[in-house]
Amino acid sequence: MNRQLFLIGLLSVSTAVASDTPEANHHVSDQLALEDVVGGDPVLLGLQKQLDSQRRINVKKEFDAGDLENALRRLLPLEASQRTQAGHQVKKSPKAFFASTRRWVEDDPKDKNRKITGAFRHATGRLYIPVCWVNPTEHNARGRKIVEQAVKGSWEHHGLVRFIGWGKTCDDADREIGIKIEINDVRPNSKYGWDSANHYPSMQLNFTFDNFLPSPCKDTSEKLHHCIVAIAIHEFGHALGFIHEQDRDDRPEWCWALKKDEMVVPSEQLKAKMLTDWDQFSIMDDCSSIYTRLAQLSDCDIAAYHKEYGAPSKMPHRPKCKLRP
Repeated sequence: MNRQLFLIGLLSVSTAVASDTPEANHHVSDQLALEDVVGGDPVLLGLQKQLDSQRRINVKKEFDAGDLENALRRLLPLEASQRTQAGHQVKKSPKAFFASTRRWVEDDPKDKNRKITGAFRHATGRLYIPVCWVNPTEHNARGRKIVEQAVKGSWEHHGLVRFIGWGKTCDDADREIGIKIEINDVRPNSKYGWDSANHYPSMQLNFTFDNFLPSPCKDTSEKLHHCIVAIAIHEFGHALGFIHEQDRDDRPEWCWALKKDEMVVPSEQLKAKMLTDWDQFSIMDDCSSIYTRLAQLSDCDIAAYHKEYGAPSKMPHRPKCKLRP
């Protein structure tokens, strides 16, 4: 199939930034929308129908009602094993990236060779990672609260990691530990895993999209609120160590249609490894319009998350996704 038929001009609203090598910087500007795929491929068209049929929430409405976190928890994880409405099984290929050398672990002050990141583990097995805001204001208070609830209703809900300090303004003591979030009208980005502790800020989130245009997030108030949630879940995935899935060289042909020079191979220092088969519905995959469509983790996202950080004794969702050896 001619790759030129796949190209569209829909702007992606998120990117990951690996901090240790320049070539690992991401600047993906085009995003593939499955509805624009030409050629009548039944698998892709079926995927589109599946994505369109997923239950969605009105983030603004749920937040105003004080129920956003619970609304996110009620969303069922998306499963790549589902059959498309066209009757075809979703094609799988090796996917699901994790920067294994950037996985957060509890600090060990006795180990002089290991970076102190601020992470600590509780007797319950939960791993606590500090979070602070670089530039909190009354103007961005709503967006900050939405981000907190988005993370609590997704990563925290499905695993053992807990982020603490949501109400804290970063001070000098925070510059070399934890996750430091700056609100800025730029392309959202985050460092991988514990490398967040080496950078100030370590994550940038956008609540307005006034200057970072064009963007579907600016179309309506509902889309803006939805984008804040989806981007927060995506960027905190990077902050946990997850890498964009489309940066694999074996991504499917329709995803490959994105500009080659805007996809990267993660640096060798990250020791990127495959945890699951490729998952079209991953919150870490920029090849479909996740920011305006989805706001939950996929089944394979959760399986990989449990692999790296442990699974809670009472799992709200038991993933069916098979882990790779």
